[in-house]
Amino acid sequence: MIDLPSKKYNVVQAPRASAILYHLLVSQPQKQTWLLPANICPIVPITFLKAGVPFELVDISATNLHIDLEQAEALAKSRKVGGLLYTHTYGDASTPDDFFRSLKSINPELIIVDDRCLCVPEFEVSSAADVVLYSTGYAKIVELGFGGYAFIDDRVQYQTSHLPFDSAHHDELEYEYKQVLSRREYFVYRDSDWLETDLQLPPWHDYRLQIESGIKSSMSQRALLNKIYVELLPVEMQLPRRYQSWRSQEQRQSS
Repeated sequence: MIDLPSKKYNVVQAPRASAILYHLLVSQPQKQTWLLPANICPIVPITFLKAGVPFELVDISATNLHIDLEQAEALAKSRKVGGLLYTHTYGDASTPDDFFRSLKSINPELIIVDDRCLCVPEFEVSSAADVVLYSTGYAKIVELGFGGYAFIDDRVQYQTSHLPFDSAHHDELEYEYKQVLSRREYFVYRDSDWLETDLQLPPWHDYRLQIESGIKSSMSQRALLNKIYVELLPVEMQLPRRYQSWRSQEQRQSS
């Protein structure tokens, strides 16, 4: 358990970050609507569908490409919502803690998930969110091929669930939602055994060492890629540096 000035966080692991989100959702006694950013990874709303928790997509801000905070706050004031999932577009590490506190003042029972799956993994957190979530799965900063971890306020209910898993079901689901996106059609969810929850994971200490080692090699490669992009792409096509942390630790530090 990690002691912070105002919170105590439990560290949890799972085969993938979406499994942690699923465990969190089904652990809550109330199944009220959550607010999700419209640019969220498809597997997130699909996880909500599997958990049987309703959600509403909120548009993103043209200014910073994150969830529109004014729209989200207006929705939270208009009715009681179960939670909000905030994601960091392109790994931008900035976090609206004041906004999180404002939402909690509106509804103290609302759960805020700070989804940092596209950010550089960290192990010391101090956040106004209830859950800080990281991933080491496919196409993340550190890609181990498995794993997610989270720091969860110990006042938030969280119990693991054991689900049957079939890798073929996962592949079918992935194919289906990609086809729907490419055709711009509606996605109809059919439940299956696509979510893995019982993979044998390394102990936390060993897992952390793997992540720390992966950060070093990953950042070196991403710095090289960023250098190429900066030199070859027209300036008007490039986002501000704070959106490039998913490629380069060097740019993250200088932003």
